[in-house]
Amino acid sequence: MPTTLIIGIAIIMTWAGLLMAFMQYAAVVKMPHKRLREPKPNRVTLMKKIINVSGNMGVSVLLLLGTLYFAGTAMIYTESASYLTIFGEGLAILLLYDFIYYFFHRGMHHPKIMKQIHGVHHYIRHPTAFESIYVHPLEGIGGNGLFLLSIFMLGPVSSEGFLLAFFVYSTCNILVHANIKWEHPSMKLANYWAQKHDIHHGVHLNRNYASIFPFWDKMFGTYA
Repeated sequence: MPTTLIIGIAIIMTWAGLLMAFMQYAAVVKMPHKRLREPKPNRVTLMKKIINVSGNMGVSVLLLLGTLYFAGTAMIYTESASYLTIFGEGLAILLLYDFIYYFFHRGMHHPKIMKQIHGVHHYIRHPTAFESIYVHPLEGIGGNGLFLLSIFMLGPVSSEGFLLAFFVYSTCNILVHANIKWEHPSMKLANYWAQKHDIHHGVHLNRNYASIFPFWDKMFGTYA
């Protein structure tokens, strides 16, 4: 892998870690009164959360770097690309990923799969940013795998197009689970994502399966 690509991935991962820490601090310490819903007691201890989240982080990094090492040439090209191409590639990756993820997430709500796998995530009724990746390891691998599969299906894409999609993908997953409403207009999209996913976690389990875009839920009648 090119050094610039590795540096870009490292920067985005650092950004995601800092954003997660900030959003967690805001929801739990600084502005708990801005939580969308009051957290309810659950059977997940702090130590269990730390072990699960740390493990899923490690697996995600290994999956990403391993996939790029073995299949990087089929997924990413290093030649320069125009800004329009970079934007188009990033948008295409995110649209395809979110479309596939919609059905993946909806399938996770099958009673048997919910009981064995996806229910781990729903143990936390109103998750915060830190709990965004509190999931069964198989679900974590599946979600990250779908993102990489989307790039493989559309690839090769430019390094910049990949990094753009990876940045939005990483950021969105944290903001979706932030469970906090900001008053500043610049946070309107973050509020929308958080409120949409809060409905899925706390009100309608069979609504709002998509992660990034509202199109797929509206198309298949599961938008709330």
